[in-house]
Amino acid sequence: AAAAALVLLLLPLLAAVAPAGAAGPGNATEEAWAAFKERFNRTTQNATEEATRFGLFNASYAAIEAHNANAASAFTLQLYEWADWTAEELAASRAGLVPSTLTLETLSEPWAAANGSVPPLDPEEAPTQLDWRCSYSNPKGVAAVTPVKDQGSCGSCWAHASGAAAEGRTAVADSVLLDLSVQEIVDCNNAGWGCAGGTIEAALQWFSSSGLETSFDYPLTNKDLAPCQYNVTQVVASGEGLLFSQYSEEVLMAMLLEVGPVVAAIQADCAYFMYYDGGIITEDCTDSCALLDHAITVVGYGYDEDEDLDYWIIKNSWGTGWGEDGYARI
Repeated sequence: AAAAALVLLLLPLLAAVAPAGAAGPGNATEEAWAAFKERFNRTTQNATEEATRFGLFNASYAAIEAHNANAASAFTLQLYEWADWTAEELAASRAGLVPSTLTLETLSEPWAAANGSVPPLDPEEAPTQLDWRCSYSNPKGVAAVTPVKDQGSCGSCWAHASGAAAEGRTAVADSVLLDLSVQEIVDCNNAGWGCAGGTIEAALQWFSSSGLETSFDYPLTNKDLAPCQYNVTQVVASGEGLLFSQYSEEVLMAMLLEVGPVVAAIQADCAYFMYYDGGIITEDCTDSCALLDHAITVVGYGYDEDEDLDYWIIKNSWGTGWGEDGYARI
């Protein structure tokens, strides 16, 4: 009886402090969930799926809110359509990089070690800023980056990032910026990779051996069900000699200066990258290179005076709605 009386006494007090409909932590998350479902036209089939998706969303939302509450952070996060996806769904559609088998000790044609093939970096002569997106921001005076693409639900980051590097190399070498076909790489690479994932080396080896058509002649579909439609008479770009490096920022900078945009492997399956909104990413996902699951293209570097931070500029393949118009600074 005493317990019942206590509950009855508390209810009016709680009603006075927090009237029905007031926004507490739970209500804020539920309101964000409702807005998220409306924004991305999300529906669930039953109560079980609703609970599962809400649980996934809640974890993403909490991580984003906690990070953004830190005013000292150099970057911010935001919600994207994959906030209620499982890790498997994310890996299948937003990543797709299969671990490389290349090592500096086992390189063979057409590969060569970048260290030794590219002139050593002279820190005194290297520019403090480099951006291959703009002709006035690099030593060659050419724009070498095409508009950001979206890989959709196809795990083809390996093809997108490699295609962007091929575009950059062609622009730097020939002073002509061509939008090359990513779909050709997905459909035609000799290793048989597709939307279920692939390697950077397979993509670049196709570019080196067979060349690429333009995306106008071989348009992007984000599917890998169609047979290869390669037409050698429409090839507009190819490259001889492929350079490889591991874990060296000095070599990366030298390659950017000498060759142009560089394809690289990173870890993307953490909140800092998946939900990146803008600024300079300063947090590490993990110290394990075994977890490199996503391919991107490094298109420049710079220095932010306000944050007192150096950064790399990367081009992603998740559309212009992600990050800083499809790019990130790391």
